[in-house]
Order: sequence, then structure tokens, then C-alpha cells
Amino acid sequence: MPYAIEVTSGYTGGGLDLDSEQTLSGAIGSKSYTIEFTATVTGIDLVVASRSAFPPSAGIIFLTSGNNFEIRVPGRSTISIDSGVDNNDEHKYKIVALNGSKEFFVDDVSIGVSTAQSDEMFDIAQFFVYGGSSRRGILNYFKSTDSLDSSNDIHLLNTSGTGSVWPDTSGNGNDATQTGSWPADDSEWVFYAPPVNTPINPSVTNLLATSARLNWEQG
Repeated sequence: MPYAIEVTSGYTGGGLDLDSEQTLSGAIGSKSYTIEFTATVTGIDLVVASRSAFPPSAGIIFLTSGNNFEIRVPGRSTISIDSGVDNNDEHKYKIVALNGSKEFFVDDVSIGVSTAQSDEMFDIAQFFVYGGSSRRGILNYFKSTDSLDSSNDIHLLNTSGTGSVWPDTSGNGNDATQTGSWPADDSEWVFYAPPVNTPINPSVTNLLATSARLNWEQG
């Protein structure tokens, strides 16, 4: 059973630190990776992931309380894509990067492409935190796949609903551990039911359609 993690006290709440900062392979402009997460903004904005270094070298993956899906890197132009949805509702977000080009997806629908250089951001170390403060929101899971080196992959998912660690289930063991202020009763872990894809049985569908047609033809 999967459990999301929720920060409820923005700017004074907790964050999570990876055991080892994730440095994706390749030079700036030649990296190839996919970053995917399901999130809900519950405050004015949500810092999804960031580097450990403080500005000016830090960068973040960011969702506004409106409908912007952004990458912010000091000294670079902010990449801001209209998500096309209300970020205060639960949605799946994805960035697919290849040789400097980044395509953005929401609920598996492409919403835009950017060629702005911001790959130096993707030394990911923290979640919910930027510049010493945290933002309110919920992350169901976070998955980063390095197409050039699978030893860099992380897939953070909690299936127990307890503890202070967001386990890395990729097999690389790069867990994220809570820092700052978190509830003592594990209430930050919120159970959620994953989407269920109901398969269509063609034989049943065709039988029903045929039956309906015969009934109509026979009056």
C-alpha cells in the first residue's frame, strides 16, 4: 500500500535529504533523464526538489499554487510552463530531458518543450526545501531515471506509512531522511490508492454491442 508524504507547516516545517546528492550523468546540455512525481500544492507554492547548495548555485523544481510548472536556476532564465491544470489538485508531473531539450508532461499529456539550459540544477539533494524554508504540499512519490547511468536512479516510495525515511525502491539505496520539524505520530504519511486501469474484455464488449443491435433491429 503506498503512502504519500505531506508537509503541513510551510516555511517552518520539515524537508527530506537524500543520503547522497544525486548527480545526473553527462555535461550540461547533454544529459538524458526523466523526472516524474505526483504532487498536490496545499500552500502558496511547492518546492518539489532542490540542490543542497544555497543560492546562487542552487536550483529547484517548482509548482505554483496556480498552474505553473517551473525549473528555477539562479543566473538562468526560469523555465515556466502552464500546466493546464489546477496544481492544488493531485496531478502527475514529468520532465523528459534529452541533449538539452526538456519536454514537460502533466497526467502524461505533453504541455510544452524548452531548450533553455538548466541542467546544472539536477544535482538533487532535498525535497520540500529551498533556502532554509519549506513549502506546504504532498508528494506521492518521486522518481528520477538517469538514462546514461542507472546507478544514479532514485525511486522514492513509502509502502509502510511509518518512520522518518522515504525509501528508495530503485535498488540503489539512496533514501531520503526527514529533517526539520515533522509529526511524532507518523501522520505525515497519507495513504492513497493508486490509479486502477480496468481492462476491457473485447469479447464481452462485442457481445453486449451485438445484443443491443439485435434488440434494436427486432424492435
